[in-house]
Amino acid sequence: MDTMSVQQQLIDLNAEIKKLQQTEDHLLLQLRKIHERKCNLRADYAELINSSKAVARPPDDVLAEAFRYLVGGWRKGLPYLVRASHVSRRWRRVALSNPSLWSNIQLRPTSCSQKYQTELIEQYLARSGASSLNIFIHMCKDQDVGPAIHHLLPCINRWRRLVVESEDELAVQTFVRSLQDLAAPCLKDLEIDLDIIGEQNQLLWRGEGRTLGGGVPSLNYLGTRGINMQYWLPPLSGVKSIYIADCYSATLLSYARFREILTVSSSLTHLEVEGMERRECLLPMYAESQ
Repeated sequence: MDTMSVQQQLIDLNAEIKKLQQTEDHLLLQLRKIHERKCNLRADYAELINSSKAVARPPDDVLAEAFRYLVGGWRKGLPYLVRASHVSRRWRRVALSNPSLWSNIQLRPTSCSQKYQTELIEQYLARSGASSLNIFIHMCKDQDVGPAIHHLLPCINRWRRLVVESEDELAVQTFVRSLQDLAAPCLKDLEIDLDIIGEQNQLLWRGEGRTLGGGVPSLNYLGTRGINMQYWLPPLSGVKSIYIADCYSATLLSYARFREILTVSSSLTHLEVEGMERRECLLPMYAESQ
């Protein structure tokens, strides 16, 4: 077979391949359109079925109130509220038209990758509008808190309550360090719960961290469990209630530092201290009062 003949065959085969590829692309496009149409018809069918059920009859305000009982619940990696918003178009409309439903943000890492679902954070922040935020952050071992920090800090002016529960001291310290010198004008409650085996790593908390040093004028309650933040505590002048529980893992708080905390907490009306080690801090102050 001469060279010219081979060249012509290659050209013809390539042209046929391109033609078949175009036909395949066209058919795939048609299949996608058919699939979308089928999904829409199923949604319409389900909507009609749901509209005939008693569960679809309550007024919007009653339905919205029922949704509030779903806040905080999770199942198979998704919040109950998100799942409810997928039930029907009406349920979705009612859920999305009530920003306060989305003001409670729970961050739970996936069990395998130990990462947060950033799309959920974005959805909650967008759907909550201008509502004050109650944020619950759960940190597992070797947790990457970077995505949470990246998404939450820009809306720190809306934080009303912040609860951190962790099994990783470094993750807690990383998150707390990100709050250094920032202001949270609406934050009323701050709770940090560290559950670790053994004692704290004192090297992580050296120096002064100035947590929320920019100001927390509304802070009313501070609670720490299993963790002693030493000089990393936020401004305490307006705090009315403090709860400290060492749970045998927190570094012992010195008497001098404890006294300093009480001195700057000029609005304090309630103090609760839990843990055997804390008595060593309280005894000198009790003796002075006698």
